[in-house]
Amino acid sequence: VVKNILPGAGADEGGVQINDILLRWNGQPIGSRADFGLLVSQAEIGSIVKLQVERGPEHESRLLRVEIKGSTGPKQPSSGLKQSKVTTAKRPSRSASGGSAV
Repeated sequence: VVKNILPGAGADEGGVQINDILLRWNGQPIGSRADFGLLVSQAEIGSIVKLQVERGPEHESRLLRVEIKGSTGPKQPSSGLKQSKVTTAKRPSRSASGGSAV
């Protein structure tokens, strides 16, 4: 579950919100904080990733630019990534979702 978002960072610009539940990173399931940390650490700085989140009764996919945590330097243009919702689907039953809160 997202508890904090750095203002102006990739998650903020990509439309991730407090209390979103992180489900998948570029199609790979996120089962724990450790899984998420590993996926983020393996991503190339500046790359665009697809993050699937659960928000209320819906699943949404967001495109995010990977950045260095806390960076304050000039940013590359966001290429329209602000609030870039890709897909929305109704949440499947809990037993079939395969995701867990992070």
